[in-house]
Amino acid sequence: MRNQGLSLAKVSKEHKDIILDKVGGSTCKLGNPVDYWPPERFVGTEICEIYNTSSKTLLKDNAVDGLILALEFFTEIEFDFNIFDKIKQAFPNKPIITILIQAEHEGAKRVIKSASELKIPTFENEVERAVRGYKLLFDWYSKIKKK
Repeated sequence: MRNQGLSLAKVSKEHKDIILDKVGGSTCKLGNPVDYWPPERFVGTEICEIYNTSSKTLLKDNAVDGLILALEFFTEIEFDFNIFDKIKQAFPNKPIITILIQAEHEGAKRVIKSASELKIPTFENEVERAVRGYKLLFDWYSKIKKK
């Protein structure tokens, strides 16, 4: 991220508390959503609600310019990726990009299909390439905001 001139946002206490409340029960003591693992239970609907609430809360924060989703999808915790349709509509000027990390093949195929339909770029096991892609999207969205 440093090489691309990007940094993690400093989320407001209010928004951080909302995320911590939703993520509660995980091993995530410092409140970093990236470290949300393992989930308290492997239930797709609960995982979906955590991503839904966390994504919306992050994107509402003025310090957050966009979202890089790091997902490790496998059958036991798979959720409906189409929740990002409404999130994209609610935050049309904030880019979203997805990185699938060690995702099971069938789950990855479903995410890539859904993400493609939603026009959310998705990368498999290519973190650096995803960050470079995010930077391009961020620059493009930044130009739109200035108009």
